[in-house]
Amino acid sequence: MKLTPKQQAFCEQYLVDLNATQAAIRAGYSPKTAQEQSSRLLSKAIVAEFIQQLMDARSKKTEVSSEVVLRELLSLATVDLSLAYDENGNLKQIHDIPPEVRKAIAGVETYYERVGKDEEGNPDLCTVKKLKFWDKTRALELLGRHLKLFTDRLESTGKDGGPIETKATLQISIEDRIAQLKGAK
Repeated sequence: MKLTPKQQAFCEQYLVDLNATQAAIRAGYSPKTAQEQSSRLLSKAIVAEFIQQLMDARSKKTEVSSEVVLRELLSLATVDLSLAYDENGNLKQIHDIPPEVRKAIAGVETYYERVGKDEEGNPDLCTVKKLKFWDKTRALELLGRHLKLFTDRLESTGKDGGPIETKATLQISIEDRIAQLKGAK
């Protein structure tokens, strides 16, 4: 079985944002039925296989894999912020900060302060930079989820925290019940 041009367009559009309904609309399906159509399409093995092939090709082309993502998360989670500063506690120039620390920087805020006057009486300005790093806790959380360290559990208990009591009912035919009663006499 082969994909129709419309199905193929759906698969290609699905990779844009992984939104099946929008992919169906962009592929030419009716907006009124796009949700149902996209659900039906995703349940077809041939469509799912083609989407996976497209994702694998994209991953290979961009060199993005789960290993790369995990490596980057680990780098964010274990970055040594002290490497951004010199032995006197001053922020290093950006090109002097090690690459693994630079990757962990989410933003740089630069502002100027007056720190006195020069020989001519003009105000001296000092550049102050403030670094903002990516959230280390979030990186650790994502790594922990990947390793299934943090699993949400649903626990149920019975009345007053005790065990859950169940009652079973047994249905038997009238003929079997009559036979039971005759046997008891």
